[in-house]
Amino acid sequence: MSYKRFPSESGGGGAPTAHNDLTNRDVAGNHAKLIPLVDGTSAIQITKANGTTGILSVDTTNSRVGVNTTTPAFDVELLKSATGDLGSVLQLRNGGIENNSSNLIRMLCSGVATATQGSCEIEAFRTNLDASGDTKIVFRTTKGTTKADQLVIDSYGNIGVKVDLPKARLDVAGGVKVADDTDTASADKVGTLRYRADGNNSYCEMCMQTGAATYAWEIIKTMTW
Repeated sequence: MSYKRFPSESGGGGAPTAHNDLTNRDVAGNHAKLIPLVDGTSAIQITKANGTTGILSVDTTNSRVGVNTTTPAFDVELLKSATGDLGSVLQLRNGGIENNSSNLIRMLCSGVATATQGSCEIEAFRTNLDASGDTKIVFRTTKGTTKADQLVIDSYGNIGVKVDLPKARLDVAGGVKVADDTDTASADKVGTLRYRADGNNSYCEMCMQTGAATYAWEIIKTMTW
């Protein structure tokens, strides 16, 4: 790896020592910078002791960082080859175990880093609601400048739509719209609701089991006009 040496260094690879070269330091003069002599797709690399197995690669041409890959295709890419097993893991850890300790991922489309407008968030909480270690995850969006929780999944797998503490597998604050389902009635569809219209009639139907191995769309309500 080639990089810009500090004036006080005697060689090309030694650790930086105290100096007054502001070109290679931050504004406050507190930290050294690692600056490649030439930008490239693998301009800066950290490897294992064998010098060949890459751990961290910085693409200064495209402003990308790769972990376990020297060819990151996105801004940050983690690679772990684990056929049939867990691949890369990105962990956000909060050392707190108290109620409502959380970690948050924030996505923002704005020129202002702290803006509320244009933001979406995913926040994971340790709730300890019914037992120590219970959790929930919250999906949050913004309308104008108002941020609001939209979807909650709790430790029981209950889903709340605009409901903070869902009491059923699906708990919705508001109406639920159901459209037509053209699939044939079957065991896989039992319990499915659908709404359809035909000519001057509209139907609300449910797929139900009608025999040992028979299924049908049964009409719950018909409206004619």
